[in-house]
Amino acid sequence: MAAEQLHNEKDLLIRIADGDESAFAELFHFYTARLHLHVTGLVKSAPIAEEIIQETFLRVWMNRDQLPGIEFPRAWIFSIASNICFNHLRQQLRKEKHLRVLASRAEDSQNEIPVLTELKEIRTAIHDAVDHLSGQRRLIWLLYREQGLKQSEIASQLNISVSTVKNTIAQSLDFIRKHMRDKGFWIPVCLLEAIMKISS
Repeated sequence: MAAEQLHNEKDLLIRIADGDESAFAELFHFYTARLHLHVTGLVKSAPIAEEIIQETFLRVWMNRDQLPGIEFPRAWIFSIASNICFNHLRQQLRKEKHLRVLASRAEDSQNEIPVLTELKEIRTAIHDAVDHLSGQRRLIWLLYREQGLKQSEIASQLNISVSTVKNTIAQSLDFIRKHMRDKGFWIPVCLLEAIMKISS
């Protein structure tokens, strides 16, 4: 049976409160799969569950100063996720009521996946940062992130070395993080990559 709590959780929370991204990544990876089962069970949609999980960890990070005082971290994290789920379900009920009035537009609207409020500005900042990547750096990033090509495939297509592709991707990620911090967003790498994966 999988452990329900990290053995060093209290220490991790203190480190996260101090801005330690590696500690946050450990917490993030430990709880993601566990939250996925819980959230999917509530909203009955894997894509929406992914959105809610990213929103949950975004709130954990943004409220990290509270972490040292959290007595039961697992319950706290699951409570955040559950509240976001319930808000989503309430919005869906209001939406369905509205759709009954606007029946002719129901099919298109029901197929939309709602973007949670706290992620909208972050995604806008990500896209803005990508737009500011120059020349080949932007091309490599788009081939890797949006078209899903492997680094070796990009190297072959552009007639450059795999190491050049790897270094360019790392430089692009650093640029995106710096651009976002300049915009007021400090997002840990693990969470940023998860958000970009859904956005692409």
